Amino acid sequence: MFELTKQHVQSIMDAAARGCWDPFIDSIDPEVHWMIGDPAHDPVMMTGIYNLRKWQEDVNKGVFGRLLDGLQMRPTSVDVFGQKAIVEAVGTATQKNGNPYNNRYANPAGIKDEAHTR
Repeated sequence: MFELTKQHVQSIMDAAARGCWDPFIDSIDPEVHWMIGDPAHDPVMMTGIYNLRKWQEDVNKGVFGRLLDGLQMRPTSVDVFGQKAIVEAVGTATQKNGNPYNNRYANPAGIKDEAHTR
């Protein structure tokens, strides 16, 4: 079985730091659930419990739709626990209205075994 390492997670996040999200999205186990802000679903604040599909439908489209040139997410900390990782990151972008988008994230990532072959 593939052993997840900080270096592997960092390589996935390095692409996201450049605005390329495919390795990050492709690596997430679709059965992992995570919370944004509060367990109660609020479509305006985008809080709730999400898996990959629901996050892509409910959150990702809304956030990325407001950004001019995509989001660069630079990791500040990576912790690995077996086949799961917690990535703390800073996201920066310019919104279509010209305002900056700056956010901090703590992303859980259940890494699929086959993601290591990418």
